[in-house]
Amino acid sequence: MLGVIINDDSDAEKQSRIKDLNFQGFAARVTNAGVFDLSRLAVYRIRSVLEDNVDSYIPGYADVGNHLNVNILPVDVWISLSAKLLFGLCKAKGEGADRNDIPGGKNWTGVEGFSVERWEFWKQKLDEIAANGEGSAETRQIAEKIKATMIAAEA
Repeated sequence: MLGVIINDDSDAEKQSRIKDLNFQGFAARVTNAGVFDLSRLAVYRIRSVLEDNVDSYIPGYADVGNHLNVNILPVDVWISLSAKLLFGLCKAKGEGADRNDIPGGKNWTGVEGFSVERWEFWKQKLDEIAANGEGSAETRQIAEKIKATMIAAEA
């Protein structure tokens, strides 16, 4: 539930993705309501598509389009429901030991945890996804929408 999504088109995998999206939405709402802080989970899901290479843990795997199509949706859930909260954590520079040790993916070279620099990096990566012809048109539109939501949260 927290990490690897195997990219196949079986009905079981599709159901697993739906369950994951529902869980991500639940986690975002619980975090926003202040019931339980699962903001770390947001970073792990965002990191999987915006900070890591495409399924770099699987030698020879290079299906960028499918990876983007599958993994952009949990990012959309978190940003759609929690952009203001996440940006607030970034502005606070991850104060507290429970937030300043969240590691980055292979492509994030900044400090661990929440930061405005990481937030800006995510927006840059969303621009790249929006321009990437390997993802579906829907994926590119979702990337643009996520970035717009992030910009709105900054206001």
